[in-house]
Amino acid sequence: MFASGIILAAGSSTRFGEDKLMQVLLTGKTVLEECISKFVDSKVFSELILVNNPKRDLTSQLWLKKLNVKIISGGGLRQESAFCGIKATSVNSEILCIHDAARPFVSIPLIKECVSKAEHFGACIPVLKVTDTIKEVANEKVTKTLNRDVLFKVQTPQSFLKDKYLKAHKEFANKGVFSDDAGLFELAGFAVHTIKGEERNIKITTKEDMLFANFIIQSQKQS
Repeated sequence: MFASGIILAAGSSTRFGEDKLMQVLLTGKTVLEECISKFVDSKVFSELILVNNPKRDLTSQLWLKKLNVKIISGGGLRQESAFCGIKATSVNSEILCIHDAARPFVSIPLIKECVSKAEHFGACIPVLKVTDTIKEVANEKVTKTLNRDVLFKVQTPQSFLKDKYLKAHKEFANKGVFSDDAGLFELAGFAVHTIKGEERNIKITTKEDMLFANFIIQSQKQS
């Protein structure tokens, strides 16, 4: 099937304090380059679309010019940026694979499995079981302890059959703000299949995350 890879890089990096995607990792690549390289090397996609922050100038990124990546501008909200990417896909596109550029350590096998399972089930997301005790808190008081046996952390990439996603977007996109792409799919009543995520598939949000990212790289070199 014709699969479209959509990499979201339109965020403002507010919590990081500077453009986190342009930070250079110990691999010698920026976070953005490391992420896009995984999608290129997977050889799964018929097209790749980078949804960029319009304030980020990528003209000096020579590595990007060598790749067949379509660059477009994103919106103010994550779901707006995702839909900007979807609208930029080819009319031949059948599967959408949406990924946060701030997750540079996603593995190629995870990308392939996510796309493959979406083709079979309609939607697929990687998840990790929650190991901490989770409590609901209001006004600095605990209101409920949640059952962690049924709680999972969600990662990207998240893959969907394009026709179903477009149907969900048409009917439910104005019903709220979604923190991930599967939320819209769920609201539309479509089933979302899950696969096991990866501990190393971290999302870089803070400076501390960057330290952990470089620790992951060092650990790989030593293993």
